[in-house]
Amino acid sequence: MLGQFVAVACAVCLSTTSPASAQKPGLKGKKASGHPISARLVSDADALVPGGEATLALVLDIRSGWYTYWRNPGETGLPVNAVFDAPEGVEIGQPMWPAPKRKVLAGGILDYVYTGQAVLLFPVRASGSLQAGAEVTIRGSADWLVCEESCIPGSQEVSITLPVRASASTASSELFQRTRARLATRVGDESRVGISVDDSALEIAAPGATGIRFYPFYFDELSFVDPIADGESDGEQLRIGFEGEFPSGAVLGEIEVIRGGKSEFYVVAPDASGGG
Repeated sequence: MLGQFVAVACAVCLSTTSPASAQKPGLKGKKASGHPISARLVSDADALVPGGEATLALVLDIRSGWYTYWRNPGETGLPVNAVFDAPEGVEIGQPMWPAPKRKVLAGGILDYVYTGQAVLLFPVRASGSLQAGAEVTIRGSADWLVCEESCIPGSQEVSITLPVRASASTASSELFQRTRARLATRVGDESRVGISVDDSALEIAAPGATGIRFYPFYFDELSFVDPIADGESDGEQLRIGFEGEFPSGAVLGEIEVIRGGKSEFYVVAPDASGGG
C-alpha cells in the first residue's frame, strides 16, 4: 500500500498590517544551522500588476545525498507543506508539483522524492484594487521531512516583497523553465500516449518510447499490486495491476514518457469504461 497522500495546506490569510520595509525580492527567514535544506521564495515577475497574475516558486535547496518528498511520498515520508500569509488583495492558489523521481529503498520500499532541489509553483492573483506604487509582502512557512540514512524534520519562514506597478517584466529563468517542463499536462494526442483500464490493470501505450514511469496519487479505495515492478518499463508499454474500487473519472497520477532522450509528462485520467 502506498503511503497516505497528505495535501499541501495553501491557506491564504488576509492581513491588514502594513508590509515590511522596502526590500529586494527574495527570501527572508531563518533556518537551523547545518540543516540539509534551505528554503526561499522566488517570483517569475519583478512586480505585481493590479488585476494580473504571477507565479511564486518555493525553492528548497537540498544538500547532496539527501532527499525530500513529492505530494504522494510513497510508503514512507511526508510531502512538503507550505502555508502562506498574504495581504488583502493578493490570492495564492494551489501548488503545482513537478514530477518526482522513484527511489527504491532496502526492503522493497518505494518512495517518490526530490533530490538536489525541490520547487513548488504557486499562482498569485492580484486584485484590481491594488494601488500602483505600493509594495506587497507575502510571508509563508514551509516544513518538510528530509532523509539520508535517517530522516529529520525541517521548517523555515520565507517572505518576498514585490512592488505594485502598472506593468511587470516576467523572467524566463532556467529555474522556472526546468520546473514547468516537469509539470504534467493532459494527453492531447492519443497517437503519442494511450491510457486505458480494465478490471485489474491500468495500461499505458506510448509508441516510440524508450521508457515509461508511473507516479501514482494516493487513494484509500485503490492500491497498486506491485508498484516497484509495474511502475516503470524500458519500452513502449506499461501495465500496472491494481486492487480495489477504481475511482471513475479520477486523476490517478502522472506518467513520464521518455523519447529520444527527453522526458514528457502526462496526467493519468482514464475513463473507467476503458477509454483514455
